[in-house]
Formats: sequence, C-alpha cells, structure tokens
Amino acid sequence: MKKIFTLIAVMLLAVSGANAKKTLDIVAFNPWGATCTWDAATSTLSYSSAWSGAGLWLGGDFSDYDVIVLKMKSCTCGFNLAAEYLNEAGDGVDESKGKSLASGGAGTKIAAVTLNEDYSNGVAQIWIQAVEAGAIEIEEIYAGTREEFEADQASNVQQTSDVSLKNWGKWGSETLTENEDGTLTIAFAAEWGGANKWFGGYDASAFDYCIVELQPADFIVQLFLQYAAAGADGNANVTAQAQPGETEIRLQLDATAKAAINQIAIQNGAAGQVTIKRIYFATADYATGIGGAVVKAGAAAKNDNVRYNLAGQKVSASYKGMVILNGKKVIM
Repeated sequence: MKKIFTLIAVMLLAVSGANAKKTLDIVAFNPWGATCTWDAATSTLSYSSAWSGAGLWLGGDFSDYDVIVLKMKSCTCGFNLAAEYLNEAGDGVDESKGKSLASGGAGTKIAAVTLNEDYSNGVAQIWIQAVEAGAIEIEEIYAGTREEFEADQASNVQQTSDVSLKNWGKWGSETLTENEDGTLTIAFAAEWGGANKWFGGYDASAFDYCIVELQPADFIVQLFLQYAAAGADGNANVTAQAQPGETEIRLQLDATAKAAINQIAIQNGAAGQVTIKRIYFATADYATGIGGAVVKAGAAAKNDNVRYNLAGQKVSASYKGMVILNGKKVIM
C-alpha cells in the first residue's frame, strides 16, 4: 500500500511539474541602436526615442508552455512585446514563421505573447520595443501556462495609463514646449485656445478618471475630453476645470462612453502659460488613494451660452457656421 501511495505521489509531482513556469534569465538583454539602454543592476530598459528596443536570446524548446509573460515594476511608455522562432539550423530567426505579438501602454503591469504551438519547440528570442520614449523596469519574465498568466494578471491589475506629453497638436496660435523633465508647457496667446492629443477611439474602459497634474496657473485651466459616442453630432464633449492656483483636474469618465475616446485637450481661461506635469487615466481605487485637490467631477459641456466649433474649440455667440450647442449640431 505504501509503495502504491509513493508511486501515485511521484506521478502527481511529475504531472504538476511538467508545465511549471520557467523563469528566464534577463541579464543578457541586448539593445539595438544607441536610443535604448539596458541596466542589468536595476533590470530597466530605457528608451530615448520611439521604435528602439532590446532582444533576449532564448534559442530553446518552449513546447511545454503557452505564453511568455512580462511582469513590470513600472512602465512609462507604450511598448510591443514579441517572440520569434528558430530557423532549421537553430542559430537564427526564421522570418517565414512570423512572430507572436502583444502590446501595452504606460502603466501596464503585465503582458504576454501567446506562443505558436507549431513552432514553440524552437523559440529564438523575445524583444521589447518602445513606441515612445520612456522606461520599463522589469520584475520578471517567465514561460508558463495560460492559467498561470491569467492568475498573475488578476493580481496585477493596471491602475493607471499615462497620456504621452509628446507630439501634441494645437488649435491656433498656441506655443508648445516639450521640456527636458518630461513636462509640457503651453503658452496661450488668447483665452480658450487649445492644445490636444488625438486618440481616435482610445479604450479607457479599465479606468474611471482622467487626471491632470499641473503647475499652478493664474487663470482657469480646463480639461476637455471628447467621447466618440453616437449622437446627434456624433461626439460627446465633457469638461472639468482647475481654478487659478489649483494643481489638479479630475474628470470622472462616463461608464457608457469611455470605451472610445477621440481626444483630450487643455484649454485656458485667459492668455498666459501653463505647464502640464502629467495626464493619465486611473482606476477609482487609485484615484481615491492619491492626494491633491479634487476639482469638479466632469459635467457635460451643454451650457446654454457655451458653443464649440467642429474642432471642439470654444467660440463666441457671433461665430458663423456649424457649431455644437447643447450637444447638437446647429448652423448659426
């Protein structure tokens, strides 16, 4: 009886250990070009420009696993994660086998590529490529089962997603300066100008707030957000403001529309300049836990005397042409 029990125990251990996750040695990350650096002491990839990256050679059999998982302590940029497969000689990448891809944004905690089961017996390498400047501090990279990844994913919920302060557009004569410390300074020549970041349908369904951190200005600073919601004008605009001297704008997202956001913009109540320190989407738990002034939950921009042109710019009552008034298109 004891022998039978021992045999069963050994079989169970063998089965449970067959697909136990495999932690990868990440010391040997190899950046390509001068715009990506790898700090093995802190396990950090730093990107000074978009589309730079680094690879990690694996050259092994991963057929016991479903995914390769990247866990991050911090992430300040959007990125692509890829796995590529070995050629017949086992010394390089076979381009004809394609690659397995995944992506994430700033604030992402965990991402995974699903291995192609036809080629997973020969995985050549993985690489992490940035889509904008920033840094990724790696906690762990491992090969594992989908169940292991999903369990890890459930305990690593993304709390925030940063909006890049680079390559913003403007509505008129505004001057935009991308500062070395990563902030964005907007100089407004006249009231109710605008500097905007276009998304064209960004999915913020995982988050509850859009938050702006700024250096105090001596005029009203307004966050303008445009949902891609169906309606009379095809769009839904909402705003929230920081009064002079305040350092934060917090806008609560519309649960029915936040899965598609076309753009956000910063507007001004008077001529002058303001420096934006950070803009990000956040969960309710995260937003509740951070300090700072809570400034007006965003309300629909549908006041009787407020009109916007089709670019989302506030216009005066004397404006002629198509305007958005009370959420509807009206010809003035």
